[in-house]
Amino acid sequence: MKVNTFLTLIALVLSALLGYWVYSVAEADTHATLAGVLSAICLAIPLILGFGVSYQTSAAIVNVRTISCVLFLLMLILHFYYANTGISMPSYVIINGILVCIYLAIIYAILKSKQ
Repeated sequence: MKVNTFLTLIALVLSALLGYWVYSVAEADTHATLAGVLSAICLAIPLILGFGVSYQTSAAIVNVRTISCVLFLLMLILHFYYANTGISMPSYVIINGILVCIYLAIIYAILKSKQ
């Protein structure tokens, strides 16, 4: 694994901008700031691991990027759904935490299999 600094910075900036967007959509909610920060963190994880890091084998690259894109789109949809409709903060944190843990376990299994 090798980290590409430029793509990692782009991923961080993109996730911060999307987090601010979630904050601005959820501005009427009492937990809008926390939702914006958590969404930036949750969106940064698949962006960095999917595009900011290069892997040894082409099969690992394809699998990791595909799963990263799927999780990124799922989280993006969920965060804007939560921002528009409102959800209790414990549910928000637990659902996103479970999704991130499942994602990291899948990435670990892909990289451990040495495809």
